[in-house]
Amino acid sequence: MQAAKDSFYMTLRSRLAELNPQRTAVIGGVTRPAIMVVENERVGEDAEMNDAFALRWGAPSTAEAGGALQAMTCTVSYQTEGTEQAAGTDRGRGLATMDHELAQISQPPSADKMDYTQTPPVALGTTVFWSAPVFAGAELDGAVIHRKATMIVYFIPEGA
Repeated sequence: MQAAKDSFYMTLRSRLAELNPQRTAVIGGVTRPAIMVVENERVGEDAEMNDAFALRWGAPSTAEAGGALQAMTCTVSYQTEGTEQAAGTDRGRGLATMDHELAQISQPPSADKMDYTQTPPVALGTTVFWSAPVFAGAELDGAVIHRKATMIVYFIPEGA
């Protein structure tokens, strides 16, 4: 299961870096693409970063009766205050840009499953695939506008 989560994350991360190299964040003192898996970071479960994507995993479940295919929900949260130059009045445009980026990096909806505990990563011979993002409505919290999107990630567990 961890290889599926890592493969999904690393795929989205590399696609974001290619699509918008300027969308970076300082996470753990390191500047990197502005996407993180909350369970793997020391930012805290409730912490959100402006202009960055935060992935949270749900519990795994069996995707088909009697089969090996597993599924997990991934919730992607993101928010923005807009830019200082526009005094935050462009926050809606900023959120729309992030909506578009998430839709773009989610395509194509599959990746090779890799073992990232090794350097270089090793292909595991199966594929991770996922549904298109389902976007929730935008919500305002003071000066911040935020949104959540969910995707279902499908995989065959290692050794199955």
